[in-house]
Amino acid sequence: LMTRYRARLGIRLIRDLPRRQCLIDCRDTLSRGGIIGFQLDQRAMGSHPGTDVKFFGREFHAFGGMVSMAVKSGIPLVPMYIVRERGIRHRLVIEPEVMVDSGLSRREAATGTVQALMGRFEEWVRKHPEHWWWPRRIWTGV
Repeated sequence: LMTRYRARLGIRLIRDLPRRQCLIDCRDTLSRGGIIGFQLDQRAMGSHPGTDVKFFGREFHAFGGMVSMAVKSGIPLVPMYIVRERGIRHRLVIEPEVMVDSGLSRREAATGTVQALMGRFEEWVRKHPEHWWWPRRIWTGV
């Protein structure tokens, strides 16, 4: 059902593996003026490189590739979330851009920026806890 709805809206998924194809698809999407969305509460698992940050005060291994892409492309990171209103109505909340400090190493920039984004995500969840649902464990050892 979700795949059909996405297709109707012209939304397609870019898989994270294989990594090279993911980067090619992201580059092509951006070069066409497209938008790439990332889910912040996705935990990087296995051998996937990630960035260690705090999420609700707990260690969380998050994806940091979005920061690397932002540094390389000069394209801003724009945090946004959706709030359900009455019935089937939803409101898209778009926040100010997050600037990546290009004077830092890629790892430092990734960690600092992802941590700032996770802080915003925590604010959204605290503001609208009924809108956040995650069906599997996102913290290790829980």
